[in-house]
Parts: sequence; structure tokens; C-alpha cells
Amino acid sequence: MCPDGVPMVALGEICEIKNGKDYKHLSPGNIPVWGTGGIMTYVDQYAYNGPSVLLPRKGSIDKVYYSEGPVWTVDTLFYTIINESKIYPKYLYAVISMQDLRALDTSKGNRPSLTQTVLNKIQIPLPPLPIQQRIVEILDKFTSLVSSLDSEIALRQKQYEYYRNKLLSFEEGFSTIKLKDITSKIASGATPSGGDRAYKESGISLIRSQNVLDHSFSKEGLVFIDKEQADKLSNVEINEGDLLINITGDSVARACKVPSDLIPSRTNQHVAIIRINNDEIDSDFLLYELNSRKEELIQIATANGGSRKALSKGILEKLDIYFPPLPKQQRIVRTLDTFESLLTNLKKERELRQKQYEYYREKLLTFA
Repeated sequence: MCPDGVPMVALGEICEIKNGKDYKHLSPGNIPVWGTGGIMTYVDQYAYNGPSVLLPRKGSIDKVYYSEGPVWTVDTLFYTIINESKIYPKYLYAVISMQDLRALDTSKGNRPSLTQTVLNKIQIPLPPLPIQQRIVEILDKFTSLVSSLDSEIALRQKQYEYYRNKLLSFEEGFSTIKLKDITSKIASGATPSGGDRAYKESGISLIRSQNVLDHSFSKEGLVFIDKEQADKLSNVEINEGDLLINITGDSVARACKVPSDLIPSRTNQHVAIIRINNDEIDSDFLLYELNSRKEELIQIATANGGSRKALSKGILEKLDIYFPPLPKQQRIVRTLDTFESLLTNLKKERELRQKQYEYYREKLLTFA
């Protein structure tokens, strides 16, 4: 029983969990094929045509999805046939989304996995259907707000990319210049010896690839080293105004500016700094141009890196940079900054709405 006397039932009592399977024998169509990473493709047949909570079996076992149907799932994702005389499908989705599924991992250190046996034993609070319906109605208001913001963000992102590409296209009469001719430094750093033991709670920031996003910096997962460790590294000390670019791995070609509050800092071997030494190049303009050419850089990195994408110093030095007069650069920056600011505010609003949804979901589903 929940604290308020709401009965608890096992998941297996209110739904039937079904295995997903391969889809490659099917023809293209409009039925979504789901995996643990989301929708993978679309086919012409469905495994189930009804509301269903999609549960992870292998891989990203913290990912739970909801489908109104029809749906096909691959073998890393279960689908469920829900007894709607006992439970509303969206109510079940809300409850399951609160579960710590990673704590139920049965893999013993290999690829994370869940079994039907383990999932069937999950305890679900089961109030009367009218109460479930009311909870769903409340939560739907929040999810509707989040969905609206997602749509707005997607549209604004397209608008931003359109104007960025248009403003940064090479125009007749304006020259290009090699990146090496406007920089005094293009260099990556290193990781201190000792692995995670070298990291401190404070000190000099060690910037890694997960901190470098598209045109923005994330402090999530930021680590620190002491001055003695920093001095031992071959890292170039980062100056204010330097740009950062990821040069290896799946996040290759992401670029951003170094936040002023992180100076002094260093980078590891996966992140290079770009230091401009030409007064006729605006650093923000160069950052926008690097981000506008991300796909081009990814293709180069893929061809250059073999099994692991990589951008070398030599590749970056040879990159042709669009070079309009400084006043035009600054006008372009002001225009694109407006779009960036709008997108940033929309993303913050979405994050707040998501937290609001999660707060009320927890309050409603713990029946406190």
C-alpha cells in the first residue's frame, strides 16, 4: 500500500510484456520502429496497434517511451499490451518513468539489460480509474507545454541555421584566408597521469570534450587539477577570447568560446584551443563560421580518423575562412546573437517546464 492506502500491484498483473524483433525484412512505410534511442525508421507493418508503454531490454535501460500505436519495436525494447480495464496507459507511462530501472540491471557488468521477470515484479500504485484519469489530465497539461516548446525550438533552430548559412556563405568580392594565417596558436592538451585520482574538487579547470557544446559551454562534468599537475602537462594555458573545438570522437567539430570565469584552465587531448592574432577577425564571427561548417568538418574528420573521427592541427590550419570587413563581421554577429539568445531562452523555458512536470508527477504519484 502507498501511504494514503492506494493499493500496489505488480506490473505483470496489469500488462503483458512482449519482445521486440528485427524489422529489416519489412518494407518502408509509416509505422515507427522504436529502439532504446527512439524512433529508428518507418516500416509498413506493426507489431502492436494500441496504446503501449515501451520498456528497455538492453542498452539504455533508463529510457521509457509511450506510443499510441501502431508500433514496431526492435529486440532491445519491449512493448506492452495494457489491460485498460485496470489502468490508463498514460498513467502507467507516468509511473514507470519514475522508476529507477538502472537499479534493476541484470547484466552483472556487461551491457545493461532487463528481463521480463524483473520488470513484471515492479510494484505500481493503482488508484481507481477516475483518479488515474485526473492525474493524466493534469500531467498532460504540462507535457503539452513542453511539446509546444519543443516545436517552437525546432522551428527557431531551422530559422537560425538558415540565416547563419546565408550570412556566412562566401560572397563575391570577399576573400578567404587560411586559419593558420589569423591564429597564433592551434593546440590541444593532455590528460594528467593517475586518471580520475588526479582530479580535485577545485583548482585549475581541465576542459574535456563533453564540456564543449555547439556554440555553448557546459560545466556539467567539469573536473579540476592542481597547479602542480597543470604545470607538468604540455597543455597551453587558455587565454580569454580563445575558442575551443573538439578534435576527436563523436562530438568532433563542436566549437565554443572559453567562459571568462574558467581562466586559468587547460584542455585534454580531445579539445584544441584556437587563438586569434589578427585584429581584423572578430572571434565571435569565427566561432559562428566554425559552427556553420560543422558538417564539413565532421566529414573531414571521418575520412581522416579511420575508426575514430579526428581533426589534426594541420587540417584546421588549412581551413579557408570567409573574411569580410570587420564591420560586416560584427553586423553578422549581432544578427546571429539575436537568434542564439532566443533559442537559449526557449531552451531554459523548456527545462523549467520539464522540471515543473516532474515535480507534480512525483507529488501526484506518491499520493502524499
